Amino acid sequence: MTMSTDAVPLPPGEAPAAPVWSSKDAARWCAAAPPPWTRLGAHALVLAVVLIGGLVIMGVSEPDPVCSERDPCGTDWEVLPFATALLFLPYAVLWLPSLARVLLPFGLVLPVAAMVAPVRLSAAVVGGAAVMALGLAVAWCAVHVRLRARGRQRALHEEATVGHRAPLPRRLPRFRGGLVRIITGSLLFLSGGSLVLWGVGAQSASDARGARAEPVSAVVLGYAEGGDGDPDVRVEFLEGPYAGEARTVGSGNADDYPVARTVTVLMDGTWLRLRAEPYDAVPQQLMSALLLAPGAALIGRGFVVNSRARALRSGPQPVLHVAVWPWTGGTGR
Repeated sequence: MTMSTDAVPLPPGEAPAAPVWSSKDAARWCAAAPPPWTRLGAHALVLAVVLIGGLVIMGVSEPDPVCSERDPCGTDWEVLPFATALLFLPYAVLWLPSLARVLLPFGLVLPVAAMVAPVRLSAAVVGGAAVMALGLAVAWCAVHVRLRARGRQRALHEEATVGHRAPLPRRLPRFRGGLVRIITGSLLFLSGGSLVLWGVGAQSASDARGARAEPVSAVVLGYAEGGDGDPDVRVEFLEGPYAGEARTVGSGNADDYPVARTVTVLMDGTWLRLRAEPYDAVPQQLMSALLLAPGAALIGRGFVVNSRARALRSGPQPVLHVAVWPWTGGTGR
């Protein structure tokens, strides 16, 4: 049940018969309201900060994987659904609290597993997991308490309106907020999906070109500043038509290649790539997760809003006389 400060004026003949909501009943309804600490907007924001902070703490404490020709780096697509689901939780708390009450306990699986894992983990990993677990637990408590309070308010309202039903006034405007949310969420979701397709396509194209490229041995001479600000690898070819020639090869993990190490460079015309570093679609994954999570939540919220709007017009609704004042014939509030 939600309250609105907007009043729809009704002529005396159109006012439905209904019991008067006494100040005593109103006081009981207000007393059953959710406590201030359960405000979902604040908890959604705090949960987002806690989840991101916990992941950052866990990430910076773990050494980066070493790229090698035996164990190349490349794109880990298993990260995308996990990241999207994690980012979805704060939006669910804000817009889909009933769903959040179910999903938040599942979100505890990762941090709890990290804390009780038999493998010895660093204090930073355990600390980051504990921060995430605490944030998820507090958010679940807030959602649960708030939904229980709303349920008590709904029960009090139904108790006060037993046997009194009336259709909505015809002059009440139709609410289009659900459709707006669905359209906005769909655009975000499609944009995120397009980024995923871009990443998959770019990876496939790079893999196909790497498969037909010529592998050439080279020795690492040093490093050069790349276009993205990170260092690239400077190599000298040891064989083939370019033997003795120095080139700069793009790299996302230049520190993995010490000077004088022999590496394999894939060459296809002017196209160069280290064999140990296939195409990495991390930027596309990150951007798509930032769009897919709110997009899915907005779509879900839109359907919830639409279903509630349809339910209001599906038949007579509970009515109460909350306030009565003289009809002036105007359209003001």
